[in-house]
Amino acid sequence: MLGDDYEEVLVEGKVLLFIRSGIFQARMYKGDRTYVHRSLKTKDLLTARTSALTLYGKIKHQLDTGEPLSSVSLNKLIDEYIELRQTQYDQSQLGKAKGTKNTNNKNSTSIYMLRQIKRVSEFWRKYCGTMAVDKIDNDVLSKYILWRKEYYHKLPKDKIPKNARLNPTDKTLQWELTYGKSLLKYTNEKGYRGKAQLPTYTLKGVKKIVRPAFTVQDYAKLIVGMRKWIAEAQTERQQYPRLLLRDYVYILSNSGMRVGEANSLQWRDITAYSGDRDR
Repeated sequence: MLGDDYEEVLVEGKVLLFIRSGIFQARMYKGDRTYVHRSLKTKDLLTARTSALTLYGKIKHQLDTGEPLSSVSLNKLIDEYIELRQTQYDQSQLGKAKGTKNTNNKNSTSIYMLRQIKRVSEFWRKYCGTMAVDKIDNDVLSKYILWRKEYYHKLPKDKIPKNARLNPTDKTLQWELTYGKSLLKYTNEKGYRGKAQLPTYTLKGVKKIVRPAFTVQDYAKLIVGMRKWIAEAQTERQQYPRLLLRDYVYILSNSGMRVGEANSLQWRDITAYSGDRDR
């Protein structure tokens, strides 16, 4: 009887047949010093040889034609992607706790982005979560727009979230489509789409709403209004967030800092400075 130390080389070293816990396994070379492992689910040597050679022929055909070696659903991909972004966020929080700053912004995820990713992922799951990622093309992406516009209108009223916008703006649809394409780009990086081209569909005719600038009079009215609003607070708990919002407005309006930059600002980023006017 063959034991777990049994090994047999096939196809000029490209297939290795071996045993683990009494069951035959196969390791097949796919190029670039990488391998595919498969259980042959048999204890019979002749059956194992036949299965290994059949599997190798199938894998070689998939590699030659650019097909993915295994089918991965969008749901599974989303799970993997969210886990990656969650890990990035957790690592950034660990760095903050240790007093170190992550300078590699490309590999960091804010809590706001993580929440947005999880929220929008639910739309993609409902739309085509069970579909294999290598089957998602321009046609699938373009039809998402119509599906998304009709989504809340087809739900019973008691199933619609309180803060849901029944008619998503073009900007919202554009962001959700960009996120979907980001998932597919990640899919390509993982090799789940084989050599399939990435979809290039884009949402055309996006209406850009440009918010008018504040006039001096508008800004003065805002400041006076905030002071009155703070004074009207009846408890310290009610007053604190109003003071915080006032400071937030002051910092953004006087520095030109963007919202995203301000949201990431930490106390350790602030340095005391005295200029020629001692202020």
